[in-house]
Amino acid sequence: MFGRGRHRTRWRSHAYRKLSDSALHRVEIALLSADKQWRTVPGEPGTSRDTGSTMADATIDRLAPTDVDTVSHLYNSIFRPEQDKAWIERRLTGRRGVLVQVARIENDAVGFSLGMELKPDTHTTWLCGVVPNMRQAGIATQLFAAADDWARAEGYEYHRFEAENRMKPMLYLGLRSGFEIIGIRFHPHLMTNLVVFEKHLGMPQA
Repeated sequence: MFGRGRHRTRWRSHAYRKLSDSALHRVEIALLSADKQWRTVPGEPGTSRDTGSTMADATIDRLAPTDVDTVSHLYNSIFRPEQDKAWIERRLTGRRGVLVQVARIENDAVGFSLGMELKPDTHTTWLCGVVPNMRQAGIATQLFAAADDWARAEGYEYHRFEAENRMKPMLYLGLRSGFEIIGIRFHPHLMTNLVVFEKHLGMPQA
C-alpha cells in the first residue's frame, strides 16, 4: 500500500469493493486522460512535472529479507511519519516470498521497494519510494519491472499493489506498467480509498 506508510488491513476486508468491468474501464480512461494532461504541463527543471528529463539507468539490487537498514533510511527520507527499522521487520516477520529491492545510481541509493507473498499465486508490493530529487526519472518503473521479473521467475502468476487515490503518480505508474484496476477498498484508518492494481505476469521466459 502506498501513501502514508502504515500497516495495511487484511486484504479481504468487508470494505473491499470489486467494480464492474464497465466501471473499471471508466476509471482507467479517466486516469489515462489525466496522466496525459499531467505529463504535458510544463514545469521548472527538476520538478515533478519536468517533461525534459530522461530515464535514469538505475541498478536494482536485491537484498536479503533481513537486510532492511538501507530501506529504513530511505523510507524515513521519503515518508512521514518516520518509522524505525523494527516496524519494517515486524511487517516482514513470518512472510513468505519477501523481496527487498534498492535502486541505486552508481553508489547512491535513490529508491526502494518491499514485497511479499499475498497468496500462493500472487506477489504484492507493499511499499515503494523514490527520493524527491530522483522522481520522474523512471526509478519506480524500474523497481516494479524488476519485481515483475523476480515474481515471474519464482512462479507467481500475479503482481498486485494498492495506492491511495490521492497518490496520482502511483496510479499513473500502475496503468503505464501494464497493471489493471481490479477494485477499490476503503481504508478505515487512513479514511481514504485505496485503488487495487493487479498484473498477470505470464510464464517465465525460457
